[in-house]
Amino acid sequence: MRIDLVIDASCPPPHTDAGAQRHPTLERFIARGERFALDARDVPSCLRALFEVPPAQRLPAAALSALGEDIDPGSADWLRLEPVHLRADRSRLLLIPLPPGDIEPAETSALHEALAPHLAACGYDLVVAPSLRWYLRSPRVLDVRTQPPSGCAGALDEQHLPAGGDGAELRRMITEAQMLLHALPVNDAREARGKLVVNGVWPWGNGCMSPLPRSRYTHVFSDDALVRGIARATGAQAAALPGHAARVTARGSPEDFVLAVCSVARMTLAK
Repeated sequence: MRIDLVIDASCPPPHTDAGAQRHPTLERFIARGERFALDARDVPSCLRALFEVPPAQRLPAAALSALGEDIDPGSADWLRLEPVHLRADRSRLLLIPLPPGDIEPAETSALHEALAPHLAACGYDLVVAPSLRWYLRSPRVLDVRTQPPSGCAGALDEQHLPAGGDGAELRRMITEAQMLLHALPVNDAREARGKLVVNGVWPWGNGCMSPLPRSRYTHVFSDDALVRGIARATGAQAAALPGHAARVTARGSPEDFVLAVCSVARMTLAK
């Protein structure tokens, strides 16, 4: 059995004492393993290389993420819709992505209730996954180019906004959503607790599902819905990271080829 272990260091772990930073199993993996080089500058290009997706083939992040959350993407065009915090700073508008898990289930329900009718009137179905991640399902193929909020964090300018034939429609939707979210009681409660208010949404990752090359991996473990979605779309079995590394290493066949993708902030494989 072979295991490829990929650690995303882009999201730092919360501050802990020095003793809690030791990861014995991870240290053993690194000591006994071999490093391999990838021609990748970020996580999406790393996934493209790992799953051997041709450079010219598009990866529809939203549709694949939905598949990774056990949502059938069908033939629709999908967008991920990220709740964000927008802040005016002198002459600039700042985009601040919210930390994972920052929005509680009750808050998600209140925000969904406020936004869903407006999005439906715009032709989109707002889908909330069990993970509380938001998706937009469009019955028609969109002519739009989008960027993830992580790549637009900080001062927004024209190059960050949705572009293409349907770009103006999405930009209008973003503006109208701001007005709907502005004075919601749920945001008043968040502000009273010292949390960032959810006063904006950011659509990205559009595209319809298309066939991907058969994966060399037999099993893939990750908490990232996009990773699990790519795995399933390429014929691999996909699951969330287990609580113990033994559940990854104790596979049934020496022919198994396993990929485990985790972040520094979620080192369950370290046990």
